[in-house]
Amino acid sequence: MTSDQWLFEPPAELVCPLTLAPFIDPVLTSAGHVYERSAIKSHLERSNTDPLTRQPLLNNSLTPVYVLRSRSLEYRESAAKACIERVCSGSGAAEPVRYLRRAVELIADTGSHVQGLSQETIEFVLSHPSNAYDRIALQLFASGLFLAGYRDRAAAIYSTLLLQDADRVQQAELLRRCLSCWTEADCSAPAAAADDYVFEKLVALFDGNRAGLGWEELVDLAQHAALGDQFVLRLCEQLLFRLLPAPSSSGGSGEEVSSAGLAFPEKRLLLKYVHVLTDSLQRRQTETERRLQDLERWQRQRGGGGRAGSSGSLPDAEGGGRGGKGRLRRLARHPACIVFCMYATVALPPWHVASRLFQVVPLLALLPPPAN
Repeated sequence: MTSDQWLFEPPAELVCPLTLAPFIDPVLTSAGHVYERSAIKSHLERSNTDPLTRQPLLNNSLTPVYVLRSRSLEYRESAAKACIERVCSGSGAAEPVRYLRRAVELIADTGSHVQGLSQETIEFVLSHPSNAYDRIALQLFASGLFLAGYRDRAAAIYSTLLLQDADRVQQAELLRRCLSCWTEADCSAPAAAADDYVFEKLVALFDGNRAGLGWEELVDLAQHAALGDQFVLRLCEQLLFRLLPAPSSSGGSGEEVSSAGLAFPEKRLLLKYVHVLTDSLQRRQTETERRLQDLERWQRQRGGGGRAGSSGSLPDAEGGGRGGKGRLRRLARHPACIVFCMYATVALPPWHVASRLFQVVPLLALLPPPAN
């Protein structure tokens, strides 16, 4: 028996001859045969014979077999845990959903609990037996692992799904979910809280899967996921430090690695690092220049509002505008007008309409200049 065969082929003495599944509640009939309680009761409702020998039963008494129940439940739990380990091992299982469905099949009706296997996942797998729902089942299982605190296991499942997916958009989303397992940030921006621990985890996780996703492709995927130049640069640094050959003992610890000592993948990764770094610097320089131009434009607008250099007819001596509005401002700011308005306001009764008019005239000086 192979290492995984026992997960799908339980010992014969633990299998019910009617359900062909490991016992949950085995019972002994008067004919001396052991069956699953629910299966034999359903048979006895239709016939009073033994299902195997077809001989009439002396009575319908069913005796529990506690030894077989204990052994069968022990097998179910241990096999389900082993299946979960296969699913969460990343590259260890060729078909992780096959092990997930087997774990659900073993644990569904026992009332037992396997760490990381949520009730929501169990119900979904049981209600969606079609292979079209395999990816959704795995993502739901990974989400349950994440919420239960098994973040490394959830990241392993996300990485497995990433390697099996050919769609670039889906791969980018799975990479973000994978990163969110190691950061406290929201999965929409996991790079914001990324540190060395995150990069070490990411590199170690994909180290065994280089046949499915090369290091350069991982860097390209990080760029496609819009994780930011800083994240991509730090990822390149982690990979370069991991892949570059160590200095020889004869050359000392300060010896530099020559380009002739680099393999082809390392050279491509180094070129990618230089390209991303150059683009990042150029974008920063462009953004800085744009901000400086905005500041200069704003300063000119603020400083040029009171000058007489603007084109047009009837310029105001103090930049107050043109036409009738400018003349009103000049008149309202004349000292004689202000004194006359003050005297008229005191002389006239407060309720008089002219009094209110003379109170408003000095305020015309505060009108803003017209826009150019």
